[in-house]
Amino acid sequence: MKSVSVALIIFINIALLFTPARADSPSPHSPEEFVVTNRLWENEQWHALLHCKEATGEECNSAAAQGIFVNPNQHDSAKEELLHAIRALLNPETTHSYQCSFPARTTWIRKALGALEGGIPSTSCPDFEDWYKAIAPYSVTVIFPSSFLNNPASAFGHTLLRFDRKDAQSKDKLTSYTGNFSASTSDDAALLYVLKGVFGGYYGFFSVAPYYDKVKLYSDLEDRDIWEYDLTLTPEEVSMMVKHLWELRAIPFSYYYFDDNCSYQLLSLIEVGRPSLRLMSRLPAWVIPVDTLRLIYTSEGLVKNSLFRPSLASALKYRTEQATAEQIDWAKGIVSGKLSIERDLSSGLSLPEKAGRLELAYDMATYATVRHSIDEDRRESLAWTLLSERSKVKVGTPFTEHPTPEFQPHNAHPTVKISAGVGMADDISYGRFTIRPAFHDQADDPRGYLPGAQIKFVDTMVRMQGEEGFLLERLDLLSVESLAPRQAFYAPISWSVHLSANHGAYNNVQAPFVYSLSGGPGFSFSLPSSGLAYSLLEIDAQGSKNLDVGWSVGGGPKAGLQFSLLENWRIGGEFQATRYFAGDLGTTIGAKIFNDLPLSNRLSLRLSASHGSTRQNEETIYLSELVYYGSPTL
Repeated sequence: MKSVSVALIIFINIALLFTPARADSPSPHSPEEFVVTNRLWENEQWHALLHCKEATGEECNSAAAQGIFVNPNQHDSAKEELLHAIRALLNPETTHSYQCSFPARTTWIRKALGALEGGIPSTSCPDFEDWYKAIAPYSVTVIFPSSFLNNPASAFGHTLLRFDRKDAQSKDKLTSYTGNFSASTSDDAALLYVLKGVFGGYYGFFSVAPYYDKVKLYSDLEDRDIWEYDLTLTPEEVSMMVKHLWELRAIPFSYYYFDDNCSYQLLSLIEVGRPSLRLMSRLPAWVIPVDTLRLIYTSEGLVKNSLFRPSLASALKYRTEQATAEQIDWAKGIVSGKLSIERDLSSGLSLPEKAGRLELAYDMATYATVRHSIDEDRRESLAWTLLSERSKVKVGTPFTEHPTPEFQPHNAHPTVKISAGVGMADDISYGRFTIRPAFHDQADDPRGYLPGAQIKFVDTMVRMQGEEGFLLERLDLLSVESLAPRQAFYAPISWSVHLSANHGAYNNVQAPFVYSLSGGPGFSFSLPSSGLAYSLLEIDAQGSKNLDVGWSVGGGPKAGLQFSLLENWRIGGEFQATRYFAGDLGTTIGAKIFNDLPLSNRLSLRLSASHGSTRQNEETIYLSELVYYGSPTL
């Protein structure tokens, strides 16, 4: 009987030896063998965690200057970085340090290894856990503050992310935390910032800060309207993004103004949460915040809803448009100290009139404090008195809240402009082609853009004329105008700066180029029908072989008028005279009118006429163009 039992045991063992393993049985491989067998380093989320701009095979070209790759032996291999991470996690001496430094990578590796991850011990990371608990991320929102021309870093707008807690109400979201990416510029001057930013002279860093700090900066101090776009990412996807933000603290990234900027890095962070979006692969050679916003909005199922948060200035402007002249004058008198609430708030006024005066004065006092027009102590005392008096007026507010603009930034015209047209100059017909990589000019449809703002970058005009063929007519390397209209409560200075090259002699496109740097201050005023009137005093410095002495400096007035008909039909005109008082003397005069009719947000028909006289000659031009607006991200 004993020999039969032994034989049976041997038979069973032999049978088990040759029985195929079940499909759900654990893999016999070690974690490193499992990685190699399944080529896990090619996973798109692992590439996102390494910020791979390009990934080919095992190689990863990362956007980070340093700090992303911690493998001491190889700094461009996604495979070796993953193997190094697994060795660090399995080593009792290094697992704590690695898990606490890289919580997102650890989370992904545990999930990728599946049943094999049991070899990675659990550990406690108090610093990270306290930080993560304070943020308590559940959902994420893209924040888009509008353009701010007084700061080159924000001239095209900005993008950042806000992480909200579960069940956060609108009033609670100001205490949410934001993830932001910006260049460390050491407060460099504007021109130096542009030069270093374009050519990669800065490093950029991620940071985390309360949302109310950002609202105070953008909305209150810089008068920038804010758009909020809630995304559909799941709590688990949002968690990965926040864990990755911890990993990125103090890591420098190469910063370039037109590509590796805030918008580029925002997309890379969203891809960490949901790699299947593949947003980075849809990016072009340059990245502008509003085009990034358009890319996010047009990604199917990514945007849940949007919210408009008017700036302090926009909200006050909208109230003054509803107020009577008497209410405005009284409020300004109270804030300036020329009037007294106790003495000048007549008891004969209706309750809505009293309420309107007190509310408008309170808002103006708040704005004046931000603008340092009145000191904080006086504002506190004044605000207390105004609120106390308002509480005695038992009637609702006579003002309505600022409405959400019909045109949101993502459905405004795209930023790349290409046009083709036919012109006539002194009975000579010609063709004109233009291309402008960015961004917006005064003749474009202003809906969705900052009113009165213009940024033209590398606006190139080519003329095709008879046997001469194609000739470069004009190059506006940079043209910025900030025509901010004066308000009842604030009188901003309008200004302009232009850097260009043109032929100087209007009807001689073969003449040597005249290189010009011009600009100056002025004032602008709002008109009905989205109208704007402006007047500037510009100084112009020129240099060219086309000038008798090679250079000239002069100045003179520039004035213009623009308004809209039928909501989006744009009409405008401008006159400019410059007297050159040094170098090559003389006077130039120019006048132009334009008529732009948008056919869609990507197409418009533009008719224009201009007349100019220089020190050499004069020319009248009539031009009709078909303008196409394209997006560099779509």
